[in-house]
Amino acid sequence: AGAVAGLMTKSGTIGNIPAIPVPTIQEYDEGFAMGAKRVKPDVKVVSAYVGSFTDIAKAKEITSSMIDGGADVVSGIGNENVLGTLQAAKEKGALMIGTAFDASEMAPDTIVTTALINFYVNIDMAIGKVIDGSIEPKNYLLGLNDNGIGLAPYRKFDTVLSEQDKAEVQKI
Repeated sequence: AGAVAGLMTKSGTIGNIPAIPVPTIQEYDEGFAMGAKRVKPDVKVVSAYVGSFTDIAKAKEITSSMIDGGADVVSGIGNENVLGTLQAAKEKGALMIGTAFDASEMAPDTIVTTALINFYVNIDMAIGKVIDGSIEPKNYLLGLNDNGIGLAPYRKFDTVLSEQDKAEVQKI
């Protein structure tokens, strides 16, 4: 997600608006910045926590401020507050990298792609382990190789990114 944001920025500044600092969200925030810097080492990455999963207005305010400060690609993570990030991006003409589920139909001219969480894979695995008796009281980490996470298609932005850029994102 961060790599795509880094490739899409024209201003050289991107922003992330996470909900609250819990490990999974902090990992996305850090990974977003690392991905962006991997493809564009001089990119400026700004981040500000909303402090809530549900404060749409505050997320919109934070996102608007980032865009006014030069960020032209933004991302948000954490339930309803992401709607505030999307609203601000749409209103101000910025691009957005979505998170969790593909919401490109909500804003096809704004959402470049989405860092997907494939919940059905996680749920199917858990149910299967309950059925076969192999479930254990531990965390199960499903990554790219397990199809637990992924990246949505670029849709309207497919021709904006070069084949070389798409290959670099795939490599990452």
